[in-house]
Amino acid sequence: MKNNNKQTETNYKKAGFEELLKKFDKRDKSFKDAIEKSGAGYFCISKEGLYVDINNEWLKLYKYNSPSEVLGKHYRLSKNDEDFEELEKTVKKVLKGATVNYGEVRRICKDGSEGYHNLALTPVYIDGKIEGFEGFVIDTTKMMIAERELIKKMYANNKIVNK
Repeated sequence: MKNNNKQTETNYKKAGFEELLKKFDKRDKSFKDAIEKSGAGYFCISKEGLYVDINNEWLKLYKYNSPSEVLGKHYRLSKNDEDFEELEKTVKKVLKGATVNYGEVRRICKDGSEGYHNLALTPVYIDGKIEGFEGFVIDTTKMMIAERELIKKMYANNKIVNK
């Protein structure tokens, strides 16, 4: 599982990141409060693929310390090659106007560890045009680990019974 952070980071000055932030700042400020209090990880990504907003829960889930480590970088930073290709197909649909409940996905955290979460994506409209997408992530890592352990135990018990 290779995570090509260096290859996927975009120079935010070249990408006009300051202008992107101004555009996304037009959104309702009360929305930010609701997101911060939701308990879910939240992200907003420009149509160029750059993170323009994340909340504290997102930082915790991905094990980052500060928004400055993520903002202006491409969302590929949290995906391996295989997962990125699959997600990219869905992002294209969302950037055409679809809202997608993607289901459970794997994430690559800053420290290289993996986690799992449910993901929902929706387009972001600014001045009537799709300028990016946003979504929520609900952590399912503990549930995924518990399911794996249960399957191992069931398999081990079945082996013993069948001997």
